[in-house]
Amino acid sequence: MEDKVQETVAVHNVEIEHMKKDIDHIIQKVDRMDAKIDNIEKILAEFKGGKAVGLWFFGFFGAIAGAIITWWVGK
Repeated sequence: MEDKVQETVAVHNVEIEHMKKDIDHIIQKVDRMDAKIDNIEKILAEFKGGKAVGLWFFGFFGAIAGAIITWWVGK
């Protein structure tokens, strides 16, 4: 009877060690995904800022071009 209990405990210990390795592997993958998500958020923030600057830039030059065209046509 005692041998059966020790065998069961040994099997459970091996299974627990495998689970610990699997969990460590999952934690590493989650950490990598967090880093990638942070990088994506940073890129999106930069894009949003760049888009705003581009809109102002092209809006400014569009207004100047419109004024020049209006002046030219009215001449």
